[in-house]
Amino acid sequence: MKIVVAHGMEMVEEAIAMMREVASVVIPGDGSEETLLAEVRDADSLLIGINPPAGRRLIASAGSLRHIARMGVGVDSVDLKAATEHGVMVTNVPDVTSDTVAEFTM
Repeated sequence: MKIVVAHGMEMVEEAIAMMREVASVVIPGDGSEETLLAEVRDADSLLIGINPPAGRRLIASAGSLRHIARMGVGVDSVDLKAATEHGVMVTNVPDVTSDTVAEFTM
């Protein structure tokens, strides 16, 4: 299994270590679209933030891709139609900012 963590995603080392126990984890060295396209080509899962977006070109080029995790609220940076057409499940973290919003409100 191969997991690609898009460039710019800030993840704690413990989370990356846990993923590495069950998969090959790749964190591209730069944020270029070409680098991401090359890495995701044989990936099973892709973890993204707001950028880079997971558009039709990216999804179509990833023949093994089965999961896109949008590490934040919403899925507006993912082409849901393309994901559906290619059998790719899309998830997000809808409550990630709940505590921060509540604290700010107080």
